[in-house]
Formats: sequence, C-alpha cells, structure tokens
Amino acid sequence: MSHEGASIAGQVVSNVGGDVEYWVEYGPTKTYGSESEHRTASTTKNAPAPAPAPAAVAFQGLARSTVYHYRLCAQDSQQHGGPGCGEGHFKTQSFACGETVRGDVRFTGHVSCLLGVATPGLRIGAAGIDVNLNGFSLTGPVSVGGGGEPAIGNSGVSTT
Repeated sequence: MSHEGASIAGQVVSNVGGDVEYWVEYGPTKTYGSESEHRTASTTKNAPAPAPAPAAVAFQGLARSTVYHYRLCAQDSQQHGGPGCGEGHFKTQSFACGETVRGDVRFTGHVSCLLGVATPGLRIGAAGIDVNLNGFSLTGPVSVGGGGEPAIGNSGVSTT
C-alpha cells in the first residue's frame, strides 16, 4: 500500500469450477461508491485451500490518511442471489516515500519505497518526531556499493 493506493488480495472458490468473476467495491464508508474493473480467475471445482485461485486488485488516487472500507466480491456462472463478498478496511498512509515529515508518524501498513538511491524513504523534518512502525516495515531495494541514502534520514531537521 502506498500513501495514495492499495492492493486487495483474496481467494475465490467455485462449487462448479471454471471462470469466476471478481471485483472490489471500496470507499470511505460502507456504501463504498467506487468499484474496480471486473476480472476473471479460473478455478477447479470445490478445490480445497490453498488451491483456490488468487484474486488481486490494485487501485490508485486515494486520499491520504483516510480509512477506506472495501469488499472483495465474486460470482460464478451458476450463482444465484448475487455475488459472495468479504469485507474489511484499511487506512492510507499520511506521507509519501521521500517526503519530509514534521509530525509524528504511525504506519498503517507496509510501505515500499525506493530506498538508498537518491533520497531516504522517509525524511524527518523536526526535532522530537516519533516514527511508530506499528509492527509494519519500510522496505525497498537497497543501493549496491554503499554511499546511498538511509531508509529514514534526519537531513530535514533544522538546527536553528
């Protein structure tokens, strides 16, 4: 998940096998309001876990530091009464990779940044900032050969 995007992944199962249509409905309330494109996954009839087909959808353009509700929905050709859906929620990050933060930061998911290349993944811009990884991680590729920037840097802190 980035500060403006998210990826939702799950599994779909069919009691008849074949193609299963799936999509994600999402928004800032449980009325959702937005929907991903519909995709298709091929399944085997009543396949036991972990054999069910994976279903993954990514979307961008989300507001920062916002809770989004979502539901992953799926249906096969024989399903009656509407799709089956599972629901959940997530919160987008309050910062972007490489950005200077001037207030406390608490991670709400794993963040992947291009680390150790031209800029830190996160730059601290004030004294006394608390960066709470909250059990998550700041990850990304590492610069080979040394001399790259750190994952979290304090070069944005003013000494005046």
